[in-house]
Amino acid sequence: MIGNRNKRRRDGGRGYIRRVNVLSLAILLLVLSNPYNSDAIGADISVTIFSTPGIPRAVEAELKSLFEETLIEVLEDIGQSNVELDQNLPEIADAIKSGINLVIEPRGYSVYNLDLIVAPESLQADFYVHPYGWTETDPHAVSEIEINLSEEGLNQFWYEEYLVRLDNFRGDLESNLYDSLIGLPTFASLPDWSRDLTINSALHTAWEAEYFKQIFPCCDVSVDYIISRAATVTVTVIPRDEPVEIVRPRMYSHTLYNVILDRFRERIVAEADRIMIGMPKSEIDNASEEIESRLVEVIDNDALAKTLNAYSKVNINVLAEEPGVQVDAIIESGSYHMSLETFVDFGNETSDSSEVQARLGFLLSKWVEVLANLNFYTNDSELYSDVAIGVWPSSGTFLALGYDVRRDDAKYFIEHSISNEIKIRGEIFEEKEMSEYGLTYQFQQYLSGGVFTNGNSEFWVRAIFSL
Repeated sequence: MIGNRNKRRRDGGRGYIRRVNVLSLAILLLVLSNPYNSDAIGADISVTIFSTPGIPRAVEAELKSLFEETLIEVLEDIGQSNVELDQNLPEIADAIKSGINLVIEPRGYSVYNLDLIVAPESLQADFYVHPYGWTETDPHAVSEIEINLSEEGLNQFWYEEYLVRLDNFRGDLESNLYDSLIGLPTFASLPDWSRDLTINSALHTAWEAEYFKQIFPCCDVSVDYIISRAATVTVTVIPRDEPVEIVRPRMYSHTLYNVILDRFRERIVAEADRIMIGMPKSEIDNASEEIESRLVEVIDNDALAKTLNAYSKVNINVLAEEPGVQVDAIIESGSYHMSLETFVDFGNETSDSSEVQARLGFLLSKWVEVLANLNFYTNDSELYSDVAIGVWPSSGTFLALGYDVRRDDAKYFIEHSISNEIKIRGEIFEEKEMSEYGLTYQFQQYLSGGVFTNGNSEFWVRAIFSL
């Protein structure tokens, strides 16, 4: 909804102006009054306004109507024929000019010259108008336009986002506002008269509503005008349609503990709530790349993230069926590879023992890692350890050659992420019955589940709890 603040009721209408005009002219034209003459000039009156500087069209139309009505009433009152009128033109013109100025000068305008040209059946009146107090060095009129965006109701992210959007349209806005504001008087005891005439005109309000709807389609917009030599136009944007009510973060990492991810989760939630809660879903969708960049920046600037040499990727998904946004964050360390998991198997005939696996890896480069695994079997209270060297040929894919110290046996590690939630995992021994590989799905940050096999017609289900 487009609105204008600080709009005051116009003092009087055209009828009020006409009454004051006629009253003041009655005194000034008393010496020119004659008995009614049926040959007095009729309503065939033509009025032209010459203004320095130019006057907005709505104001010019109002002044022209006022001048026409004034001429008709005055000429009917004095009742002179065209011949008699032509003989008294200087006195009549001065009286009309003085009477009109009594009315329009408080509204910021002044008639500095009036030429009356009489023809047998018509009267041509040329009014020369400028803002009240006009001089060549100071026209006392609007000559510049300054467009500002109000910070009211907007956080810093959206203020900057909407300011960029407004700047993209600034040239067109100034061009359209030029006709409404340039030339408005700045030295008036009734300053709202001319301002309200132009900004409340049908042409201006229709343009304003359509244009700001194009720039801010999901918001209510109000516009405040302050008239001075540089007219200030302040745009206030209030988000409206389908506001976001909840942000759902989902955290993923191949290299960091979940307890570390929880710290980054708090960072993401705080910033995402600040940016997205209360904003229209469509605005979030349109600005998703900028929001993703802002959330990445928040994570990467965290002190712990710098210690871990962490980098992140964030993806935003606006939920269609509810007033929410899902934020998927992948955060990886560029120096360490850490995990602590508990495996609970169901239907594994080879081993009925749950397993706790702790892993600590060091990245020699972005692609090469050396690691050590500690595997503790809870039922047997047995501890096995592995060492390995591996490569990351692509993000989410890990291949390694390892050595089981206790079993004195070589083994291979395979990990590949199909998506954020789905992963292929495997540990392959030379003895097939010891091997295990399978497909897992991450239900939530701390819990995964999957189906595994040893490649020997044996399958089982595994629950994975990750610290």
